Amino acid sequence: MEALRECDAAILLEPSGRSSLAEAGIAYGMGKPVTLVGLVDHPEVVYRICGSRYPSTEAFLAHLDGGG
Repeated sequence: MEALRECDAAILLEPSGRSSLAEAGIAYGMGKPVTLVGLVDHPEVVYRICGSRYPSTEAFLAHLDGGG
């Protein structure tokens, strides 16, 4: 919880366990931007909380490098 309080943003890197979805929800509830990297089996679970979504790590890194 302390890390979530201190962060500026949260990255939900999939695939991951269910607890990561809870942590992403907590970050969202704290007003932190949440970015989804990877594909999820049930996107409706994270659809509203993730402001940015990238299908892969490569796509996310390309965006950071200014490529998308």
